[in-house]
Amino acid sequence: MKRQALSLRPSPSSRLLHFGVLLLPCALLAGVGFRLGSGSLLLAAAASMLPLMLVAKAPAAWRPPASSTVILLYLAALAVLWTVTHGVLDPAVGVVRGLFFIIATVLLAIHDLYRTGAEPRRRARKWCGRLQARRDWPRDSADLRRLPEVYALRDAAEIEPGPIFDLFRDPRAEVRGAAFAAFIGRPSWRPREAVAVLEEARKTPEPEVRAIAVAALGGIDDPAVTSGLISFFQDPSAVVRSAAVTAALVDGGQRWNMARDGVRAMLADPQGRDASLPGAAGALPVVAICDFTVWAFEGDPLGARSVRTLIEHYNRVLQTTGDYDLITDLTNQALDPATATVLRVELAGLLRSLGLLTPELLDRMTNADQPGPVRLLAAEAMLVVDPDHPDGLDVLRGLGRQPNREMALSIAGILQHRLGFDMGLTGEPLPPTGKPAGDVAKRVMAWAVGRGGDRRSATPTPEGFPGSPLIPPTPHSTDAAVPFLEAVPPPLRKLADPPNPW
Repeated sequence: MKRQALSLRPSPSSRLLHFGVLLLPCALLAGVGFRLGSGSLLLAAAASMLPLMLVAKAPAAWRPPASSTVILLYLAALAVLWTVTHGVLDPAVGVVRGLFFIIATVLLAIHDLYRTGAEPRRRARKWCGRLQARRDWPRDSADLRRLPEVYALRDAAEIEPGPIFDLFRDPRAEVRGAAFAAFIGRPSWRPREAVAVLEEARKTPEPEVRAIAVAALGGIDDPAVTSGLISFFQDPSAVVRSAAVTAALVDGGQRWNMARDGVRAMLADPQGRDASLPGAAGALPVVAICDFTVWAFEGDPLGARSVRTLIEHYNRVLQTTGDYDLITDLTNQALDPATATVLRVELAGLLRSLGLLTPELLDRMTNADQPGPVRLLAAEAMLVVDPDHPDGLDVLRGLGRQPNREMALSIAGILQHRLGFDMGLTGEPLPPTGKPAGDVAKRVMAWAVGRGGDRRSATPTPEGFPGSPLIPPTPHSTDAAVPFLEAVPPPLRKLADPPNPW
């Protein structure tokens, strides 16, 4: 089981020692060559620089796999020095020979310690002890993964993580959270290691620590681990559910086939605690977006939660990247009859909130082949710019003649709060089945049929009218953010009241 490791930057002293060990054979051979005037030793010193290119970027010259190359370099330098200076009685030559032999022996011992796991285990135990002795902990549990001891323990336990499992029995939640954080970004997992971490995560009572444990299991292509992550989709804590979804999607959709049924069951659960898929905004792979687009046709709650998940994802991507191709694709989806109606309405609202509705797009959105809510949204956008916009008024009148109370309430909100007509709204949301809603619907019908109404000096509301069942106000959307949707105060005028058909 593989996944990409987090880049841990070695300390400056470690890098300095690394290059010192690599350059020492060249320096010693060159020094002896100048002392004896030997061209062979100078040539050997220059040749010793070539193998350094292979291991220069290694973390440390004394750790596998770079250590084997460095040991061979020292032994080769010793052999060349012994051959060229055989019979020379210079004390400096004897000292250099001894240095080559001693350093090669020490490197070989360190190499064996790493290969057998003894040295990594010793270093892991040292950093585990540092964590257990720590008394000052960050207030936010999410900051546990950024502790220096955690970084050092993660690096030390790359080969032998056994000492970390001893920390899971510590009574302090901070210590156990740091132990789980040490597994985040682990480059490779041996059999049963990830399953053991999963079992410890299930035993953890603290939600914050459990979320760190779930995050450590992201990107592992083990079916047993993936099934365990899916079980956390129903966790009582929203933090854990979000961490589980993020961990399941972290590999760019490679495990979506295994997580797909679990995500669908989570969204289709009538007792579900989330209005959308938590932790998925900006992280949905293409294959998941296709599934959510299809699920938008399903009944509630699956359809509504799928649409909300897509809208949150698109909103995050557009605000962070501004992908022009994505804008074009969303525009086409909003106008495509093959797209679910509720998704088309939400996409139109998203494009409007981000200031992406062009006049040409608004004109197409008012066509008769578009859903009523989309046409209503486009008409309102037109009337915000020009209260006498003929296309916007025609759309409102056409929709107002339909026997739909929810639509009538939305139109009444536009007429009263955008255009200044008195439609009898009090600011409180009206249930569509009540008598007040029926009275408002009659006024809308009268205005739509008779082309009349009483426009009063009402103050327009740039945020939209409250309580609209079809176009709910979004927290991030303001008409002021849209360059061509600036609110214009309507002119005051008095129109004759039409005869009431009722």
